[in-house]
Amino acid sequence: TRTEEDLSNSFGVDIRGGSLRDWNEELQVAREMPMESLLERIERARVLNKVLSDFGEAALQGVKAISDGLVAPMNPNESTRSQVFLHNNIFFSRAVDTGIETFKVAKGDKAARKSASRDLHCLGVLHRMERTGLHTLATVLVDYLGSRYVCQSIL
Repeated sequence: TRTEEDLSNSFGVDIRGGSLRDWNEELQVAREMPMESLLERIERARVLNKVLSDFGEAALQGVKAISDGLVAPMNPNESTRSQVFLHNNIFFSRAVDTGIETFKVAKGDKAARKSASRDLHCLGVLHRMERTGLHTLATVLVDYLGSRYVCQSIL
């Protein structure tokens, strides 16, 4: 039954280790791996791919749980559009125009969605620069049932 499934579903939480994954720590450790030899670069790329793939899957599962109403918002007194969530050490927010002069020139959810996409693109450019000492959050956009969610690791 659905109740049994809800009780047994971890919604992307990896409970094998006994605690929540620290996505930010895993990502920074992977980025700081040595890159002198070809084998070191390959291993670093493999670890980065694994961490980011796991993060993306956990974010998707979290968004599904949020959409199903199984994760409580951090700000329940706000409108549904403005609610934010914390689940599995991932911060979730909707890419929507909240109506408080967020987008003065171009208004609406379309502008908010575009802004989130541009932010993610800029993060990708920063990641590809491979600068030592530059630290960014793991970030992914999830489009689910007509809503775009911005999912970020927490510090």
